Amino acid sequence: MEKLDTLFKISWIIAREKIGELTDEEKSLLQKWLSENEKNKGIYNSLKESAFSNQEISEFELYNTKQAFKKVRKTLKGQFAAKRILFIPKIYKYAAAIAVICICSYLLYNHQTKQTSLQYSARFIKSGTRKATLTTSNNQKIELGNSKQKTVYIQEDAKIVDTNAVLTYNSTQTSKQELITEKFNQLETPKGGEYTLILSDGTKVMLNSASRIKYPIAFNNNKREVELTGEAYFEVEKMKNKPFIIHIGNASVMVYGTSFNISAYDDDEVLQATLVEGNIGLSILKENKPVEYKLTPGKQAEYNKVTSHVETKEVNTDLYTAWTKDRFMFENESIEKILKRLARWYDLDVQYADERIKNQFFTGELNLKKYDNIVKILEMLAAASDIEFKIEQRKLIVEVRK
Repeated sequence: MEKLDTLFKISWIIAREKIGELTDEEKSLLQKWLSENEKNKGIYNSLKESAFSNQEISEFELYNTKQAFKKVRKTLKGQFAAKRILFIPKIYKYAAAIAVICICSYLLYNHQTKQTSLQYSARFIKSGTRKATLTTSNNQKIELGNSKQKTVYIQEDAKIVDTNAVLTYNSTQTSKQELITEKFNQLETPKGGEYTLILSDGTKVMLNSASRIKYPIAFNNNKREVELTGEAYFEVEKMKNKPFIIHIGNASVMVYGTSFNISAYDDDEVLQATLVEGNIGLSILKENKPVEYKLTPGKQAEYNKVTSHVETKEVNTDLYTAWTKDRFMFENESIEKILKRLARWYDLDVQYADERIKNQFFTGELNLKKYDNIVKILEMLAAASDIEFKIEQRKLIVEVRK
């Protein structure tokens, strides 16, 4: 951005032109500045076509310069963070007020230019869709989500139906049959993908982006066990004397018929189990012995994979299940955590110009639609912080606003 002293000099010349007191030397300087680039012409034209009426300018005469600047910044609705103005020449207030407007016009023009650039760069960035890859027990790979038509796959011990981004397993076993050896399938979503799975016992699993679940084609008569990497929301069918167990690395979740969310990405430092209703227990291996932390509805267990520390706390479960309702909800989250979730859904790689940006916190609540244009979401984050974004192909660059 241009130095403030240059901005003041040019804005003052424009102000003098507005009141008809422009000297030949000042006129020459103005023409030279206008010929430098299109941005300068845009600032000049925006001032001439400004929504600020002469009546509004006259109102500024009643205030001192500092008050005038505050009024203009409020009019622009805080769309940018301007550097503090330290000095304005002491001439009559009418021209001073116009100079303030010139400065703000520059800042607003600069903001709009960045906004347009971001929109152009993001034109190929789309939100995620319902897609996944099914890998069968005999290593056959089937791409899912390409068709809305009902598709039926016949596999040993099950009939698999894929329709409207829901993969449903129907066991072909009779009630008298006992399955001794389980055969496992795997469902995996890429970045920018999600899918729903109905297991053979009727349990519903909503698999989030960049996640993977390994599960039996049909459960045997003694146990129900699956393996998870990433994030999933479960609605488990209650079965007496047959608990549902989810294995996640050296941790596991014992389920007794319930609805809950698990977030356990490999690149996250913590594992979170959030209970909506029912009962679950998070079991962690400590010194080769399982230690279980039982949860009641509205509680969350957070396991730090680095320190092995487990914290249980009461949370707003909507924050952790909003993604299942096609929304993002963030409350008092670090910029790093927010952008990590967005990157998984929009299939982006995040690069920080300064690593310290990761630790900045967004204070407040954001409730966003998952299928919104990425630019709209980034603008909301930028408006509530001192950061700005650039997009280069599929790379999201995060910088401190200058």
